[in-house]
Amino acid sequence: MTTARDREILNHVFNPLLPLSGDLIQEEILEETTEEEVENDENVKRSRDFEIQGIQAANIGNYSEAIRFMSLAIEVAPDRPSGYNNRAQAHRLIGNIQEAKVDLNNAINLSEGKGRVGCQALCQRGLISLKENRLNDAKKRF
Repeated sequence: MTTARDREILNHVFNPLLPLSGDLIQEEILEETTEEEVENDENVKRSRDFEIQGIQAANIGNYSEAIRFMSLAIEVAPDRPSGYNNRAQAHRLIGNIQEAKVDLNNAINLSEGKGRVGCQALCQRGLISLKENRLNDAKKRF
């Protein structure tokens, strides 16, 4: 089981621009996809549902299961950037940095670096660049 503090940290990692409190991870997936998109496309609904299951797995520390669910989300709706961004986060948390970079590039390209997902993907790339001591690249991402 995770503690409230663990959930706050995960929320901050998934949502780096929000305050470190609350449990907003699932709500953001719901906000990112409009109801019209869900009603008009069964694959978008399935993708969103897989993402929510992946986030629930990540919330209890089961990152391999989170990656599996995010991969299913991507498989059914490959043009949605949030699945790539969330899978990148799970990869990053377990140290799979190369896989995270590939997913972040996909999320950034699909979102055109705009919106909540684009912002989160750019922030994650910035964090990776900082960790790799590539300060100029990090500045561009942030």
